[in-house]
Amino acid sequence: MGHPVTAFVFPAFEMKYASYDVRFVEGFEERLAKALEILGDRCTLTVQSVVEAYASADHYVRLSDDQKHQLCYVSSALLVDHLEERGVTAQWVAPYSMGLFASLYAVRCLSFEEGFAMMNHVCRTAHQVGRHRQGYGMASVVGLRRHRMENLIRLYGPETAVSDEMSEMVIIVSGKKDQLETIVAKALTDGAFHAKLLAVELPYHSEMMSEAEERIEAFAATLSWKPPRVPLVACTDQKILRTVDEVRREVCTNVLRPLHWRATVALLLEKGVTRFVECGFCESLSKMLKMNDKSIQVFHPKRFNRLDHPEPMNHPPSPLVTLDSSLSDSASRPSTLEVGSSATLL
Repeated sequence: MGHPVTAFVFPAFEMKYASYDVRFVEGFEERLAKALEILGDRCTLTVQSVVEAYASADHYVRLSDDQKHQLCYVSSALLVDHLEERGVTAQWVAPYSMGLFASLYAVRCLSFEEGFAMMNHVCRTAHQVGRHRQGYGMASVVGLRRHRMENLIRLYGPETAVSDEMSEMVIIVSGKKDQLETIVAKALTDGAFHAKLLAVELPYHSEMMSEAEERIEAFAATLSWKPPRVPLVACTDQKILRTVDEVRREVCTNVLRPLHWRATVALLLEKGVTRFVECGFCESLSKMLKMNDKSIQVFHPKRFNRLDHPEPMNHPPSPLVTLDSSLSDSASRPSTLEVGSSATLL
């Protein structure tokens, strides 16, 4: 029996997190402490705030938007290190939305610090652009197919658009909040199982965010990029990214282009992926994967102990922090990290 073909998938911030004690992931708390020490005052999280945020929704909602982005990025990067230390490596990487930034670390396009800086800059820029767009947001609808949602948009949402088809029956819409409220109400009347506004104040993944592109491009040009060590699949157009230019283009346009998670999963299955490993503590991607195909083998961190015997390592791991590493390693990072270190938080 051959080795499984593995895809690491990366969730976005504000996806629903299940109550979970992250300390059950062996070594996670120690790695987290070292990672936060490396980031210093660039990151406002603490070990305690991370543990509490994942353990309780009440604690998570108290985090600022900056901290939610930081939580998503740092946790996903550390889970990559944990998996690779166990010998579990990816042949494919597929990020969802803002999970893109942790995936850049996973494929070693950027160092941990530079990936963090890139994430901070994109989120900060999105909010700067968003200040000119008051009254916008996003909504999710479960139970209606895309063509029915597009019909509702034509009728009730001239300033809204589909921003993702997560599965055949899960559609995300971005745009003016008052129009989204009408669409949500009409969707429920039209037979949706569930529909609601999401806890975001910006119309992510729509052309309404187009002002951000030039600013993101300028910052990306200051970082030290490397080609991805394994293929990275763009959730926007399902292009397989293999070069620095391709990856940078995706980073610069991701926030203003609609996603298609369903098509991304279909491509990975077509390429022979046999198991998906979620590098994040939310369960949303795991559930969406199962909605796309019930036969898919999916591993959330809760199930990491059930992963098969370690795979042969095609790429030697270069973890962010090993448990016996010295923080002095961070001093030898490329000088461009100084740009990342000065990036302000959202």
